[in-house]
Amino acid sequence: MDADAVRCTSQVYVRAQDAHRILCAVGEKDLAPELLARFKHETEEKERKRKDKAEAHLNTMVKIARDEDLASQIGQDIFFDLVDHDKVPNFAPSSVAHSP
Repeated sequence: MDADAVRCTSQVYVRAQDAHRILCAVGEKDLAPELLARFKHETEEKERKRKDKAEAHLNTMVKIARDEDLASQIGQDIFFDLVDHDKVPNFAPSSVAHSP
């Protein structure tokens, strides 16, 4: 779509008893190729986002401050946090089977 183009929409009201005379079925052959490509792209994007959301737990990293981490860092020049999170190791949670 052109950057200078303006998007316009309009509504038309049709009586229910006249709908069969005015409205017709629209198939893929009735649509412009640009619209078909756009619809396909939007559908693929929605599917990708759904898949990413469903698989987000697989990419989660967890930092766990252990007693050793607390003991080694308390008393140093840390005033606002008990642990320097950059020094704490990362853990990837293992997949857990959920019962239905």
